[in-house]
Amino acid sequence: MVKGIIEKKPDLSVLSAGWIPPSLVCREGKVETTRKLIREGTLAVIGPSGVGKTTLARMAFPDAIIVDCTLRRRAQSIARYIALSIGIKARRFGDALNAIRKAEARLVVLDDFTLAFRNREMRLLLRALEKHLVVFIAHPSIRYELLEYSILEMPPYSAAELYRILEARAASGRLPVEEEALWEIARLVGWPKGPGSARLALYVLRLCLERTVSEVSASLVARLARKELFHVLNFP
Repeated sequence: MVKGIIEKKPDLSVLSAGWIPPSLVCREGKVETTRKLIREGTLAVIGPSGVGKTTLARMAFPDAIIVDCTLRRRAQSIARYIALSIGIKARRFGDALNAIRKAEARLVVLDDFTLAFRNREMRLLLRALEKHLVVFIAHPSIRYELLEYSILEMPPYSAAELYRILEARAASGRLPVEEEALWEIARLVGWPKGPGSARLALYVLRLCLERTVSEVSASLVARLARKELFHVLNFP
C-alpha cells in the first residue's frame, strides 16, 4: 500500500483507460477462458460499461485487429479499417469486403459493437468476416442479437473487487492515497450500491489526486462525492 511521503513522482497514467495492467485483477481466469472460447468460433463478451471487456480482449488477443465502434459506427468505415489493417487500401465498400474475404484468417475485435449501425451493410460485413475469428464487445442491451455465438459474461464489480483494482493501480503508479480512501471510492462505485464500473472508480481516484497536493484521504473522497460527483454516481 502506498502511504505518506513518496520519493518517486506519481504516475497518473495507470488510471487512464488505455493503460493495460499486468493482469486482469479479480478476473485473471477470464483471459484463458476467452482464448479457449474463441477456438469454438465467434465470441461475444457482454457486460455493462467499465467492467474490463476491452482490457480483457487486449490482454487475450494482443495481435488482434481492434475496431473502436465509438469512432467507426458504419459498416463501410469498419470494413475499410479492417482492410487497411491487413494491408489493403480500399476506398469502396465492396472492395473492402472483397479484401476481407480473400485475406488470411485474422482475429477481429469489434469493440463497443452496441454503438455500431447494425443494418444491411453490417450484415454484409459480418458475412465477409465468416472465415475470420470475431469477438464482439457489447452491452447487455443487445444480448438477444448475439445469442447464436458463444457468450462470456462480465458482470459489474463489487466493492471488494474494486478495492483490489484500485489498490493495484495505486501501487503501480506510486500514488499518494490512503487505504481508507480507496475503500471509500470502492463503496461508492461498487455493485449493487453503484454501477460497479472500474473505469468510473479510476476516474474518481484521478479526480481526487488532481484536487489535492497531499495524500488523498477518505474525507476528501467524501467531500468530492457530495460536491462534484452526484451526476456521475447517480446519488439521490
